[in-house]
Amino acid sequence: MKWVLFAIAVLAPAALQATPLETAKALAADTFKGWTYGHAARKKTIDCVQFMEVVIAKEVGRPLTAVERQTIAIHHGWSAEEVQAQAADGKDPKVSGLAHALVDLMQVATRVEPSEARVGDFVQYWKQNEGGSWFGHSSLLSSVSDGKARLYGSHKSTNGIADSNFELKLTGDDRHVFLVRLQEGLQHNVQRSQDGTLWLPKEMSTYESAKYAWTLPMKRWGMYQVKAHFAAIPPKESTLTLLGKSTAESHIGRRVYFAKPVDYPVSLTCKDAEPELRAISLIPAPEGSSDLAESDGKAVLHSRDATVFGQVLRYEPNPKKLCLGFWANEDDRAEWVFEIETAGTFDVEIDQGCGKGHGGSSAYVSSSGQELTFTVQDTGHFQNFRTRTLGKLTLSAGMNTLTVGAHKKSKGAVMDVCEIRLVREAP
Repeated sequence: MKWVLFAIAVLAPAALQATPLETAKALAADTFKGWTYGHAARKKTIDCVQFMEVVIAKEVGRPLTAVERQTIAIHHGWSAEEVQAQAADGKDPKVSGLAHALVDLMQVATRVEPSEARVGDFVQYWKQNEGGSWFGHSSLLSSVSDGKARLYGSHKSTNGIADSNFELKLTGDDRHVFLVRLQEGLQHNVQRSQDGTLWLPKEMSTYESAKYAWTLPMKRWGMYQVKAHFAAIPPKESTLTLLGKSTAESHIGRRVYFAKPVDYPVSLTCKDAEPELRAISLIPAPEGSSDLAESDGKAVLHSRDATVFGQVLRYEPNPKKLCLGFWANEDDRAEWVFEIETAGTFDVEIDQGCGKGHGGSSAYVSSSGQELTFTVQDTGHFQNFRTRTLGKLTLSAGMNTLTVGAHKKSKGAVMDVCEIRLVREAP
């Protein structure tokens, strides 16, 4: 499948959430009436992945992020040969496309065994053709009987959105079929993506006198960037109120710090009577500076300046800690964006701590396609930091991104990180 960035305005969710199949059919009859199969919206054509992206966005009640769209489209920078190899193997979660996005990344669905399949489930499958190559397709199940299913989506064989003119066997040696089922009432619940972004859908709010209101159950305290997402042109005047601050000053587009894991009131007041609001998002943001640069041959990346993506990892502002901690989820990661004066090679140093008995996790530091892996050392205490030199990275002039993450957690937590330093190699 070829991933195409498909920019189209998704209608604001209905007050009563329909099933995914009903949503898909309503979109086909309205927004995509008369469209045929293809990749270009300007020509009124849409492919299987693009249509599923629109259905999913409608179902969850918010726009999809670029990473979510790329995951659904299985756009991971693989070559054609790598795609064929991954499809044939079928074991890498990323090859399951929308299943991987909905379950692992967006965390709004559960996997379903073929024997438990039912109408309205999402499907991504890969099938081997008679010539031996593999092809993929994504859609919804519109009927299920005797281990076979008819599909609803945008099909090349029907030249547009319709029920498939074939039945898909849900099991077989020549195919990999990935099925997932959305959680019920998604538009009425706070959604938390795997990267830690919080979403407050419009349908979760109460509305009165041009004011939307939510209760936000904050589980991971820290700094967040706040955005409002509208289906059409944003209202001329809108004020987002958080943490009891005065409505005289909007929090839209600002960084906001949540100090405790408690419920917070959130409200959006708009001058327009009822704007086409879709959702409010709170995106993890650095608690320190986002303006980092090399100085005197060294780039110092302190933990407070990192953007944390994940479920539990966070910056700990306690004066006794001042580090990245709570790393109980091995999928969490932290990133720094920084500027390098001129291209060069840098020694990478990390100040790493790990509690007694918790060492042994496999971790990495990566940048510009390069990765330095290392085994976390037990330092006797998570805030007993030890400086380690991990290796060298070659960085280009200008803005760079560095990531610290984990491949596998050994015990209760991966490690604590105080600081990473990039020291320019002497000429």
